[in-house]
Amino acid sequence: MNDPLRVIVIQDQYLLAETLCDVLLKLGYAVQGMATNVKDALDLLESRSCDIAVFDLDLRGERAVCVLDRMNELGVPFLLATGAFVDDIPARHLSATRVSKPYDMHEIRRALALLANERAIAASPRAALRPKVRTDVAGEARLNGGDPSVDPQSAAP
Repeated sequence: MNDPLRVIVIQDQYLLAETLCDVLLKLGYAVQGMATNVKDALDLLESRSCDIAVFDLDLRGERAVCVLDRMNELGVPFLLATGAFVDDIPARHLSATRVSKPYDMHEIRRALALLANERAIAASPRAALRPKVRTDVAGEARLNGGDPSVDPQSAAP
């Protein structure tokens, strides 16, 4: 049996964060912690090991881009679960898997499954041979970070 994926939740709305943690536990994830502001989010990233983060871009009125950047530096894949407009997301993070508020837990489950699959593929020995294919929650394939005109089926090795 595989160990459950370790997840952290970064969300400034406490009740939503608690609900997310409960749902993640029911889905079989190991919740490593929760943060509701930028400082606590950065501290959580440094103090806890995680495989995936569920992240809201707006933490108590502050755009938490520094947290996104730190997750990238640490190699932590994240689900951007936010009400932020696409224009508010820095270009370097536009290819991130995301769900928009208001979202339902089925969307969260599907998006986390996509991230877990990407993580497993990236960890496989043949990962360097594969093109990077991202699929958003709506099911649209994105090859190498974003061109929807490329058919990922024809590009797979």
